[in-house]
Amino acid sequence: MSTRPRRRRLVPAAAASALLATALTVPMPASADEGFTPIVFVHGGAGSGAQYESQAGRFDSNGYPAEYIRAFEYDSSFSINSFTDVINGLDALVDEVRAEFGADQVYLIGHSLGTFVSGLYLGDPAREDKIGKYIGIDGGSNPTCGVADPDLDCMGIWQGTNTTGNVGGNNVRLSPQTHVQVATSAESFAAQYEFFTGEAPDTTLVLPEPPGQVKISGRAVEFPLNIGTPGAVLQIWEINADTGQRKSQRPKHEIELADDGSFGPVKLHGKKHYEFVVLRDGFGSHHFYFEKFFRSSHFVRMNLAPPGSAIVANSNLSDNHTAAVVVRQKEWWTTHSSGMNDVLEISTSSPSRGDHDAGNVFTNVTSNGVIGVHVHDAAATPGDSTLDLLPFFPTQAFQTGVDVFMPAEGSAAGTVSFVNTHRGDADHVLTINTPNWPSDTDRVTVTFNDFVQDIDDWGECKRAKPSPC
Repeated sequence: MSTRPRRRRLVPAAAASALLATALTVPMPASADEGFTPIVFVHGGAGSGAQYESQAGRFDSNGYPAEYIRAFEYDSSFSINSFTDVINGLDALVDEVRAEFGADQVYLIGHSLGTFVSGLYLGDPAREDKIGKYIGIDGGSNPTCGVADPDLDCMGIWQGTNTTGNVGGNNVRLSPQTHVQVATSAESFAAQYEFFTGEAPDTTLVLPEPPGQVKISGRAVEFPLNIGTPGAVLQIWEINADTGQRKSQRPKHEIELADDGSFGPVKLHGKKHYEFVVLRDGFGSHHFYFEKFFRSSHFVRMNLAPPGSAIVANSNLSDNHTAAVVVRQKEWWTTHSSGMNDVLEISTSSPSRGDHDAGNVFTNVTSNGVIGVHVHDAAATPGDSTLDLLPFFPTQAFQTGVDVFMPAEGSAAGTVSFVNTHRGDADHVLTINTPNWPSDTDRVTVTFNDFVQDIDDWGECKRAKPSPC
């Protein structure tokens, strides 16, 4: 049951995601006879569709349109739902996608906790009939998956250190890779693409698009509930990449978010940099900074603190310093046996507060399973970057916290520089600059891509010999 994508002009991705009880669908061009099978990704604990953003870009880069790829998003803490609710929500999305594309079946992918959700789903014969192929990524084993069912093909993708995990006797092991990385990596994509289509991909790059054609959409949601905040507003500002400061007095876009937190598609420029700000009644402004968007995406995700958030309660907030969380959907390596360790350096330049260089944030971080790093000034050592671990955050899944002093000022006229030397690769030093917002009124999230590649510009792509664009 192979689906060979036909090479064609790519269509910019449009907004599409699923909630536990509501499957959001923005109308998009779709045809039952285009030859593509829809793909549904089910994230793991503390996850979201963000963990499939790069893979959707790679599928799209190979002519398998990203509009056929959806994420089922749910409260992975199960504080507002049960497993039954989750399974019913997944089934509703599968049925919606099948109807939209005129497809009898979809391809299903589960990661981590999402493999247990998927396993329960596949345990019902009527629901299993809706799935043509299934991939379980680094979660629960399912050795009998598809073995006695000629209409279901199954595969497992695992960390290379997992030598016993088994999905249907058909398994790929990737090393040296870690738990989230095996869902987001180029090597994982290659295995997924070949399993779904029967052929190796032409490229594992996320290919740039002409910068004027880039469109993005996504969701701003309460973490880890994956629910929206009704009445929230999103502003998108063009910024100076060297300082993080806004280039104009008015935002490029101002959008009232849907009740489920969704927005878009909106047109951006693939060579420019942007600040995203979510405004909510009763909360301070939450600023999000990304690397440049050189390809269209409908999996942009922004995690917000819900009311009564333990994260906020355990953050030291004041008008004296900036507080941020630095995120990457690929574990930060700090003491990995391969020696390919990340360096994350944070420094602040402030007109009224002077300069402060905190050095390498990972100096005292020994966990290699961290996705989000909380950084702010510790109450016990004000004005000093000790780089000691903060309390609470290291006990949370995929998180840690480090004492970093970033002097703030009310006008936020200074610049905080977040500089990542990616897995010890001096050829790939990535920088995201933000204003030095005071943490008592403003929250900051900095998101690095989970990949690095030598081609991330349309001009570079066209000049490459041979050109993949």
